[in-house]
Amino acid sequence: MVQVYDQNGTSVIVSPTAGTAPVTGEGLLVINFPFAFTEKPVFTYGHELAPNNYAVPGAFPGLSATVHAWTTRPAGGASLWMGAIIGFVVTGSVNQKSLLHYNFCGKAMQPVSDAYNDTGSA
Repeated sequence: MVQVYDQNGTSVIVSPTAGTAPVTGEGLLVINFPFAFTEKPVFTYGHELAPNNYAVPGAFPGLSATVHAWTTRPAGGASLWMGAIIGFVVTGSVNQKSLLHYNFCGKAMQPVSDAYNDTGSA
């Protein structure tokens, strides 16, 4: 079991919630991209302990993540990547908070609202 505490842009705080050290928790995180990728983006992630959390000998923290599923939309014979579901596994001490940083990188379309200045002209 895992608790998701906070999500801020491209980071999320996660923590295993039950068991004896070391414990493992797993979960899913739904990500909706703010724009459409025109090709499948590359997913990368990193991990650190959240502030005021410390490594416990014998139960060092760890985190792994993968794209569980992609959210796509057909577009003229191709696909647009609109989001993803990240599956993750976190290990460590009970209630030890870990910070998962994630990034999706690739070729994307500029949002229409950003393509125009205040006058509405390109």
